[in-house]
Amino acid sequence: MKISAMIVELGSNGFWMMAQTPDDKENLLRTACSAWNIACSDYPKRKHLIDVYVNEYKRINNSSSETCANLRNNIKLLIERKDLLFPDKMVNIVSSRVIYLEGEERVEIASHPI
Repeated sequence: MKISAMIVELGSNGFWMMAQTPDDKENLLRTACSAWNIACSDYPKRKHLIDVYVNEYKRINNSSSETCANLRNNIKLLIERKDLLFPDKMVNIVSSRVIYLEGEERVEIASHPI
């Protein structure tokens, strides 16, 4: 299975349904890929990496505490799903994007083994 299909599966529990615009889809894809990368880190480092991600998100977007709490929860849920669905797949996602090809939406991922 391709990494792009794994990422789509990762968010198939309703995560993707939060997107209302193409920009929303791109943002959710970045969040899912970041969660994937955190899930591929050593377990003891995960909390710190989630904290760094959420704090940087808050700084860049000037987000509310509620938005950041929701983001943190979403990342944790995505990490749990990655651990459940793809526990042995350890690759670092380096880029991602949503593309539209012949009227169909697709996810394109670039990754490399850890």
